[in-house]
Amino acid sequence: MISCLLSICLLGLGTVCQGAVPPPAGRKPSIPDPQIDGFCQVTSHVTGNHFDLSELMRTPPGDTSDWLIRGNDFPANFSANICAPLITPVKVKDVTAPQNVSASYTDPATGEVKSLGSVSSAPFTRGRSLLLEYTDGSPCVGPKGEKTPYRMSSLFSFKCDSNAHKRAIISYVASPNNCSFYFEVRTPYACPAVNENESLNPFIIFLVITFVAFLVYVVGASLWSPRGGVSLGGIRLTTASFGRRTSGGSKYDYDI
Repeated sequence: MISCLLSICLLGLGTVCQGAVPPPAGRKPSIPDPQIDGFCQVTSHVTGNHFDLSELMRTPPGDTSDWLIRGNDFPANFSANICAPLITPVKVKDVTAPQNVSASYTDPATGEVKSLGSVSSAPFTRGRSLLLEYTDGSPCVGPKGEKTPYRMSSLFSFKCDSNAHKRAIISYVASPNNCSFYFEVRTPYACPAVNENESLNPFIIFLVITFVAFLVYVVGASLWSPRGGVSLGGIRLTTASFGRRTSGGSKYDYDI
């Protein structure tokens, strides 16, 4: 038995004896299937509106680059992806999983790539705001350039804009202490949509309308007398009795 196992290892099946081989460094993880229910989607618990941001995810081969965000008054531009890692490989230090970086920029002073957080495919709502957050990025730097125990993060706020070109317009907003970075994403995919899982079935809507119509018919038939009048609590009001006043008075005559 021992000789058999040794021969298997020598024949090139050494992975059976040695165990699993870790993936090479820098290899990108498999991106979750956007068709999976709930991927990059959220339903607001305040308004009940449903949002699907998976269309903003950059994926090869259709997309050849990440979202490019101009820094404006910030001394660098940003690269980001939505609900997925960056498709352009980056070399980031001091992070546990550089292949999962979803937003980054290059520090012009040192030339190092800074991670603004790892991938997340779970957008969420705060009140009426639609947000997506990446955390566990590169270490934040203190006023004197020293590393701190805090990690960089990025927060994307999605705004409804049905006229946005190229699916989205992403703008840099602010970065307090160069540790937390805020971005605004104007896109038609942030406009409310009906949640197919929670919407009423058309057949159910038809049944409700039919039931209401039948109820109105039954109530109307029970009130309307066969003799051409309406019966209310034993008092029958005929069409002839309406508008007929008693002599010298303002009261109407009723047939009882």
